[in-house]
Amino acid sequence: MVNGFDSSLEDRLKKAEEAEIELQRLQPMAAEAPKLRETRARLQKRQAQQRSKESFMQSVNRSVEAASARQTQVPHLLENAGRAVKELYEALKEVDRHRREAVDCLIKVDRIDYEIQVEESEEEELAKDRDPRGVAYALASQHGEPRVKSLLMDLDPEFAFLNGCDLTNAMVRDTVKFVMSHALSVPNHEIPAMEQALAETMEEVAEQ
Repeated sequence: MVNGFDSSLEDRLKKAEEAEIELQRLQPMAAEAPKLRETRARLQKRQAQQRSKESFMQSVNRSVEAASARQTQVPHLLENAGRAVKELYEALKEVDRHRREAVDCLIKVDRIDYEIQVEESEEEELAKDRDPRGVAYALASQHGEPRVKSLLMDLDPEFAFLNGCDLTNAMVRDTVKFVMSHALSVPNHEIPAMEQALAETMEEVAEQ
């Protein structure tokens, strides 16, 4: 032992002092670690955000380009749709006109039948020496709008404005209702039947 120290102790002291120096050197760097970790996390988050942004922008560009490409077809499709709706409107309006012409003529036919029936009935009443004044009133209930409807139906019992139409598509039903509301004369005694047909079709679709 030399002055209470031996070589082993000297070595340990030397290493301890070296460690102390290293610790002093590393301590500022170690103190910086939390800030560096925070900076790294922020950079990683920003990089992830940038990647997400780029991915979304790619989707945006694809969607914008697809919408623009599809929009170029709209004028042609709209023109076709307008032409089809116009043709449907004109067809329904013409059908309605012909049906109304038929109704107007049947009203005159019914009036003639009524007058003939009244005249014949009055002659019968007079021949039987009875007062014929109530005959016209009694026969009136057998004529008029109900009989005209019946006569028209007898002429074409299967007729309907929407015969052969597939009404299962909601857009078709909406189109038909819109066009009919403009094309058909009001009042039209056949409109309730068409509205009922549309309602029944919608109920059938809802049940499927």
